[in-house]
Order: sequence, then structure tokens, then C-alpha cells
Amino acid sequence: MVNLTNEQIILEEIEHLAGRGKIHDSAGLTQQVVGSMLTSEDAKSTLEMLISTTQQRLNATEFYLDLMKHTDFAFYLSDYYSLSTEQKPVIDLHGSNLIVQIKLLNNDTFRLILFVILNGFFSNLSGTEDCVTKIINIVYDLFEKRYNGLNICQKLGKEIPTGKLTRHLQAFYAVNTKGDQDKKGSPFAISTEIRNQLIHDQIDDLLTFSAPAPLSLTPSNAKFHFQDSYFPDSPDSEETEITTFCINVFKETVKFIDGCYKLIHGKLRSSGKLPV
Repeated sequence: MVNLTNEQIILEEIEHLAGRGKIHDSAGLTQQVVGSMLTSEDAKSTLEMLISTTQQRLNATEFYLDLMKHTDFAFYLSDYYSLSTEQKPVIDLHGSNLIVQIKLLNNDTFRLILFVILNGFFSNLSGTEDCVTKIINIVYDLFEKRYNGLNICQKLGKEIPTGKLTRHLQAFYAVNTKGDQDKKGSPFAISTEIRNQLIHDQIDDLLTFSAPAPLSLTPSNAKFHFQDSYFPDSPDSEETEITTFCINVFKETVKFIDGCYKLIHGKLRSSGKLPV
């Protein structure tokens, strides 16, 4: 289970503001979020639902990441393996709450398993980002008052960061020197591009892999890599390896979301209200 240190305090603050009648009805950006103006109770329940959904998606993302960590990538490269070796689980995950074992009788099926894992990981990762964006749209009066009717990502492409949350978001929605969204250089942007390509293309279009000499082939040195085209020029081979990249982007996402919660909580405490 993913632990967000600031999740509970923001839920408590929303409950506190609701109890004091400090959630004010307004159309604002919430028309884009839920399709109609929210009432105070609607805003409270919607925020609580989005925060809970964000947690669920993070937990699902972590589940797929655990599957990836326990995958024997050497299986796909090893035509010379004995039958007894091939009967061993290609994925063997033993946790405190569940046991997952997957056995494959031929390495052609490996691509399907890897696609399921990557698709599950990046779909849920992007889902958490969408949920947090909705939370910000509802909570943060900066966007209600100044950016009414505009997408946060579009606006940040031209906005000079002023407030703490704005700067925090601009790191998430990476922009280049021209003020356009940068598809490279940010793990968030790279993961979005990979998710989009997973929707439309074969897994072979996303990955490449190293093939060490057969006698030295082990799970530890049989590696798959994302294509270099997703990364800045001359990427380090370590950062393109799929497990390493997914671990890093997951950690960055958890850190980003927890940071958002902290900044939002600070804003709610200082303003003493929840303007939606």
C-alpha cells in the first residue's frame, strides 16, 4: 500500500471546512470537471472520492510494478532452456497479502504478459495524474479565479510561475524554453508518451533488449529497454531500462502527489475556506 503522508491531513481539512460551512458554491472550473455546478456537499464528496481513487490507482500501479520486478526477462531470450526450466514461473511474486505465479510454455506468450504489465502500470499511473488534476481544479482558487475555462496544462505552458503550487505543477507539466509542453526530459511526460503508444501500437514498437551470450544469460543481465526516442539525446542506458524507469517514475509520482496535497492543505489553512 502506498503511503501518502499528507493525504489524511487534507481529508481532515476538507471535513473541517465542510463542518464550518466554509465550502462555497461556485461554477468555476468545476463545470469542466463534473458537468454542472457543485453544491457544498457535492464538492466535499467529490474531493473525497477523487482522493480515494488516486490512492487506489497508486496501489494498482505499485502492484504492476511489483509484477515487473519479479519477472524473469531471461525467459524470452532463452530458446536453449530445458523444458524443466521453462516450467518455472516467469513471474513469481510472494507478498504478505497475495501470491502471484505465472508459468509460460513458450516465449511467444511472454510478449502478452509484458504488455499486460506495462499497460496496467502506465494506465493507472496516468489515472492518478488525472485525478490529482481534477482535485486541483476543484480546490485551488488560483485556477478558478485566473484560469477559468482553460486547461491547467495549456495555461502553464505560457505562465510564469508565481505561487508554490504553480511552480510545483510546472515541474510536472514540463515545458521547454519556448513555453511549449516538453515531451522529453520529464519522467511524467515520457510515461504519458509510452502510455499513448501502448494504446495504439505493438509492444515491439516500444522496447528493445540486450542479448548477452547464452552461457552468461541470467535474469539479472537480460534487460529490456524503452526505445531511446522517448528520452533526451544520448540517454543513459540505465535510465531506459524498463524496470529502472518504472521504479523512478513511480517514486516521482508519489512524491509529486504528496507534495500537491501538502501545498493544497497549506492553502486551505491560510485561506480558511474551500472555494469551488
